[in-house]
Amino acid sequence: MDLDAVMDAAVDVVGDDDLAHVASALARYMGAERSLVFHYAEEGFPSFLDSDLASEMRRGYGPRHLDEDPIHPWMRSLTPRLVTTTESLDRSAFERSFAYRDFYRRAGVERLMGVWLTERRYGQPGMLGILLTKRGAPFDHARAERLEAARRPLRAIARRLETTRALREETDVLAALVARGRHEHDVLLDAAGRVRFCGARAEAVLSRSAMSALSAAARDAVRAEGPGAADALPVQIGPSVTACLVTLRGLAGGPWVCASVRPVELAAPSLTPAELRVLKRLAATGASNAELGKDLGVTTETVRTHIKRILGKLGARNRTQAIARARAHGILLS
Repeated sequence: MDLDAVMDAAVDVVGDDDLAHVASALARYMGAERSLVFHYAEEGFPSFLDSDLASEMRRGYGPRHLDEDPIHPWMRSLTPRLVTTTESLDRSAFERSFAYRDFYRRAGVERLMGVWLTERRYGQPGMLGILLTKRGAPFDHARAERLEAARRPLRAIARRLETTRALREETDVLAALVARGRHEHDVLLDAAGRVRFCGARAEAVLSRSAMSALSAAARDAVRAEGPGAADALPVQIGPSVTACLVTLRGLAGGPWVCASVRPVELAAPSLTPAELRVLKRLAATGASNAELGKDLGVTTETVRTHIKRILGKLGARNRTQAIARARAHGILLS
């Protein structure tokens, strides 16, 4: 395979699958037997793009190799050149390393080549690279030198992947906002509790501590059991602020948590789970007390008691007004 095939594969990268094609093209160009894409998202152990070599790496190569292996201080000291090979290291030093002893030798690996796709040093967050392995003779030095001609498209891969991820995340956020209905009182959070959208009125009433409490409540909501949208129960997130959280599952990039934030004077009243079940069933069916009791497996008198308390908490004169106020407060989805 010629170098043009490597460059063509590089310029087509918009996702991880395309990155695997680049690794395969590089392996064919350099006469490598196997290839592996690795990425350091954070300080610590790298993640590997799925491949047969990645599966073996996960089984036989662990964090201790990074923490204790004498070869890794040397690796971290390397200037991030486009190409690095084991030939640039004393062979005996490589064979004394834990990585060689515990993994590479067992996997039949004798030669390594690293292709650095970023300007970051080995092990730094954001470092992205492709590892090529083979047995027998060293990698062809002349071919490795000619890879410099592909530096620009290869080094552009990481930037393009980052742009693609950012666009995908923005698309996911928009999808969640459309599904919920964008609202000036709403805050949209991802599964990690990070705020992805904050309406103007919500922002006006959220202090830093209230925002932290909201993030924690969102993480708790995501961990809660149950498909679809979770019950919109009010949560106190500050002395003067409450939020009704709805967990949106089954959406791109989700689950998402949409929180309708209100100052206390406009906050939704706190209904018990039993009262909420009665209210939701009433809103869905308009059934009588007797019918509600039968549907929910409770007595008519119990339903009557729940509805009386619901009307009192919502300040409603009748069932219709109670449903309308519950929707206005975000207790019921419209």
